[in-house]
Amino acid sequence: MVFFAGIIAGVLIAQTKATTADTGLFSEYFLNQYASLSVNIEKLFLYIGGYRISQYLAVVCAGFLPLAPAILTGLLFLTGMLWGTMAGISVIQLGGKGLMICVAGLFPQILFYVPAFGWVILWTSCGGSNRKKYVFLAALGLFFLFFGVACEAALNPGLVRQILRKI
Repeated sequence: MVFFAGIIAGVLIAQTKATTADTGLFSEYFLNQYASLSVNIEKLFLYIGGYRISQYLAVVCAGFLPLAPAILTGLLFLTGMLWGTMAGISVIQLGGKGLMICVAGLFPQILFYVPAFGWVILWTSCGGSNRKKYVFLAALGLFFLFFGVACEAALNPGLVRQILRKI
């Protein structure tokens, strides 16, 4: 629920800020450049892997803190707000095509990231106190995180490129 409240807040931010239309993120030039870009999958895997592992470790470590539910609730809200802002800007600039690009940018890796991060966040938010189970969920989440990174590095660029070429 907090995540969706963040999405709504992000969309409202994108709608109220006149400067969002001036961002170059979804400009025709940028999208055309990305559509013809060749990607080094190994380097992208290492880059994304380092980024996602650091995010995941921050969430897992936050789960050990006494204020973990509040911290992770805030994180969910901010993540939703970022997604909402991105979706709002893309729709403002490109209409339905922009939303399709945003959705394509999330798949298929989101199918692995949600369980990886979700189990840890749910366990902490629901007051789970058994540390062995928490560490087990965190280790299982790493397994899902690995496959999410692999999908994001190997499959997602091709999927987004295909969408960009079609629109």
